[in-house]
Amino acid sequence: MTLSLLPPIYHSIVYTLSFVSLIVTDSLPKDASFDSLQGITTLFNNPNGVFVGWVHYLVFDLLVGRMIVMDAAINRDIPYWLHIVVVCPCLVLTLMAGPMGWMSYFILSNTILPPLVNSTKEKKE
Repeated sequence: MTLSLLPPIYHSIVYTLSFVSLIVTDSLPKDASFDSLQGITTLFNNPNGVFVGWVHYLVFDLLVGRMIVMDAAINRDIPYWLHIVVVCPCLVLTLMAGPMGWMSYFILSNTILPPLVNSTKEKKE
């Protein structure tokens, strides 16, 4: 099973260009910074800052979602119905609340999902 990295690569490029543009064009408000909650709040009051933050979340969600799908489909070889019942809700949660979705999958994968299948190296021996 091959999952394309094109969407996260595309969004990473958009993020990088947007972030650099935000810094280089000096379009940040004077009080915007990453070292305090007030500075981040100021940054997110700027539409350009919100866009960069939004793309940042998209890249995170796509990469974590891809990791979840690959772990479930390839490393665990779970049945289709279990994928729908367990993995799909974790993917929705990852999209809506990134770290909570990943944590949900992490907990479920270590409690109710089948254990990791042997690696191909171990299967050959």
